[in-house]
Amino acid sequence: ISGNNISGNSSDFASSSEKKGNVGVIAGGTIGSILFLLLLVMLAIFIFKKRPANAS
Repeated sequence: ISGNNISGNSSDFASSSEKKGNVGVIAGGTIGSILFLLLLVMLAIFIFKKRPANAS
């Protein structure tokens, strides 16, 4: 949801400058990718912590 809000703000700002608008879209996509990677890392850590507990 926050990603959509950021994209909305970037699109509104794009009306004043197309170049900065494009940069905003790229930044929004980068933020979304980072959040997705963080989610994968959290899942990986959760699974990694769960395995030793079962092993021991």
